[in-house]
Amino acid sequence: MILPGALAALGLAWFLHAARAEPSPAPHTSPELATAPSAAVLSAAARLAAPAATDQHAAAVKIAPSGEVTDPAARPHLIARFRRALSENAALIAHAKRSLQQLAQTPPQPTSPVEQVLTALTTTPVSGRVSSGYGYRRDPVRRRRRHRRMHKGIDYAARRGTPVYAVGPGVVVSARRRGSYGRLVVVDHGHGVETRYAHLHRIRVKPGQTLTAGDQVGTVGSTGRATGPHLHFELRIDDEAFDPRQRLDFAPSGANVARLW
Repeated sequence: MILPGALAALGLAWFLHAARAEPSPAPHTSPELATAPSAAVLSAAARLAAPAATDQHAAAVKIAPSGEVTDPAARPHLIARFRRALSENAALIAHAKRSLQQLAQTPPQPTSPVEQVLTALTTTPVSGRVSSGYGYRRDPVRRRRRHRRMHKGIDYAARRGTPVYAVGPGVVVSARRRGSYGRLVVVDHGHGVETRYAHLHRIRVKPGQTLTAGDQVGTVGSTGRATGPHLHFELRIDDEAFDPRQRLDFAPSGANVARLW
């Protein structure tokens, strides 16, 4: 609806300019029509102002089917009508601009069940700084430059015993020791989304337990393959690891405002 109105406004502006700049009429034209725009301009402007106009409508505004202007009094009437239409289209365009600005400021809505689950993950898992990010890195245990390992989560440095929280609602599917993870809690958030909390010193939940965002799952420790107290946090979708900082925009520790990027 916006585009035709904008085109009509541009056409009317052109018509008004043409009406002012119209050259002198041919010799056979009467003197009283010397300042009138050409029939072609008036006809085009009439169609822009009323896209559904017909030959009968053109006659009603004093334009003959042959294109001749039959009544000089039609010109002021047409100009007034076209100015009114131009004003109305200007208001429509202004309204459209405001609507576009509002749409641009509105955050995108989740379009899939997975995205809906991710938007519900609203709590920072622990109060601490990120000490190691997601991706390949030098092995922190072997400390060899040429020996790089994939780090499938992010590490939060924190004191031993610092509470660790569930980032969103879900069900505990595992709460036990598990190889290099040490003491590990796995929470299923639905639709294939799960989070893992590793190297815990203490586990505070049991398998099958239902959690809400901010419920404590354990405390920071250094169990498993770790060089010191920290929380290893993972985000998995259909068992594939993703960078939590790309899929979840956690706020500073203690603020429950994490959002989907």
